[in-house]
Amino acid sequence: MKHLLLLFAFILCALSSAQAQTLVQQSASQLDVGVKCTTATAASGSAATATITPAAGNYAYITYYEVTAYASAALTGAAAANTATWSGVTGAPVHKLATKSPAAPTTDTGAIADRVYGPGAAPLKSATPGASVTLTTSSQTGMIFNVNICWVEAP
Repeated sequence: MKHLLLLFAFILCALSSAQAQTLVQQSASQLDVGVKCTTATAASGSAATATITPAAGNYAYITYYEVTAYASAALTGAAAANTATWSGVTGAPVHKLATKSPAAPTTDTGAIADRVYGPGAAPLKSATPGASVTLTTSSQTGMIFNVNICWVEAP
């Protein structure tokens, strides 16, 4: 009986220590949150430029960005579509902004163009570690552009 109790105690000890596991974080950075944010607002009729720069040896991972345009005066037809252009990001993507028809003048002070990239999407990665990344809008008379970027940096 004594041997049976010792065997039972040994098995119980072995089972309880096997279940006490230590969790280990595999990644030092969580890339689905924006730790740093920057914003840029241009004067009416000018391009907005937002620049971020990670520390040497780190890439910038853009987790969220937003480009918004507001009418500051009656708009007339634009020569080309309004865009937002990246530099320092692999492929240098260019985004066309969905705006109200430039042929129809408006003095609407609400947002008339908006481009959002955010939660749920894979982050955009900078092309070179430690190098600046820039998002620049086009310019149009009578429009105010605003750019917001949130990002983290990691090797």
